[in-house]
Amino acid sequence: MAVSGTAHLSQDGRSARLSSGDMTVYDFSRPYDLVYDSAVELAVFSFPRGLLTVPSDAVSRLTAVPIRGDSGTAALAALLLRRVAEDVETYQPASTVRLSGVVMDLLTTTLAEQASQTAALTPETHANVLLRRVHAFIEQHLGDTGLSPATIASAHHISLRYLHRLFASQDTTVAAWIRRRRLERCRRDLADPVLFDQPVSAIAARWALPDPAHFSRLFRQAYGMPPAEYRRASLLPAS
Repeated sequence: MAVSGTAHLSQDGRSARLSSGDMTVYDFSRPYDLVYDSAVELAVFSFPRGLLTVPSDAVSRLTAVPIRGDSGTAALAALLLRRVAEDVETYQPASTVRLSGVVMDLLTTTLAEQASQTAALTPETHANVLLRRVHAFIEQHLGDTGLSPATIASAHHISLRYLHRLFASQDTTVAAWIRRRRLERCRRDLADPVLFDQPVSAIAARWALPDPAHFSRLFRQAYGMPPAEYRRASLLPAS
């Protein structure tokens, strides 16, 4: 994946021009060319072919085919891969094992979509990737007071029951996930010195928590202190 700059990768008679966020697949065991004429930063991920449930011949037809990382599952994969590349030295071993499964699910689905082989995906992979899409949708709409399980299910063309089942597999609920992510956004903003002149209530309302008393109770439950006290503790210099 190109992180910055532009690179050209060639294999099997095909050539892919990769700009930031674009990806392609190539086989380390066979000849390939990777060229660039200016500064470029690449993130390279290697994995055994056997980890892909996509048929080998279908994957072979994707070598040096550009995969644009700006929409669909490829966009989710590009965001995750970029973050993994940036933070790879910070992960604990147990987290790395779990994260590798998430990465492979997204890559497998991305390649299956590119090769029109989504029927080859396991139900578990389908469910895991769908959950990542739902998470991304929630992040994009956290400030929307109309965000609800029903609107999420409708946006992803799934039943409300199936949506709840996806979150139950992660030992949580849709509502609890939304609430946790909204509180985390509020916590982040309260600790931001740039936003110090904004009232606590305004920050909470921005993230669809308009009732000050309710927000204060939720925040205290999550972080052990009222939001105003958290802000003071985060922003005042240590004595």
